[in-house]
Amino acid sequence: MKKISENPDKDNISPWKTPLIAIGDFVLLTVVSLAIGIFCGFSATFMTKKMRFISHSAVAESSLLLGWAMLGYLFSEMI
Repeated sequence: MKKISENPDKDNISPWKTPLIAIGDFVLLTVVSLAIGIFCGFSATFMTKKMRFISHSAVAESSLLLGWAMLGYLFSEMI
């Protein structure tokens, strides 16, 4: 909404186009965030599967999963 309201050509945008722009931005944000989350999830899964020294300690494995989850969330928020 902020992008639409600060647009210098907002007087030239037709009223039916504004909701489509907002929905398109929402869908784009959803798809990008989902892709980042899937990448982080696959990375955490790959690390726990291939690096067996991590799975010897439950604390290290839990910390790794929590760290990847937070990394995905923070990276999505930065974008």
